[in-house]
Amino acid sequence: GWLSALIREMEKPENFIEALPPPAVPRQPFPGIPEPILPQVLHMSPTEFINIKRMDYAAGLLLETGLEVIEICQECGIHNLSYFYRIFRKQYGCSPKEFIRLNQEGRQ
Repeated sequence: GWLSALIREMEKPENFIEALPPPAVPRQPFPGIPEPILPQVLHMSPTEFINIKRMDYAAGLLLETGLEVIEICQECGIHNLSYFYRIFRKQYGCSPKEFIRLNQEGRQ
């Protein structure tokens, strides 16, 4: 029950857009949930989970809006463009601009 509720909450953009502090600053991303439990249940770190949600959101914005990549990067709560590109490529296997092109070709 708690895991389903947690995942539903993390689907909301306002909950995954909030910037995470640098790794040197300890912070529990999911208050009330012992942090070691999440990797065991989700098979990924809390940061990886949040980044997947952010990149899903970014992909939707890329396809549905005319926003520039830098604007989408900031909209997703990421303030380092090269980091955004790195995690986007990790998830989708291409850059944001390639992602748009590939999806536009697929619709034609």
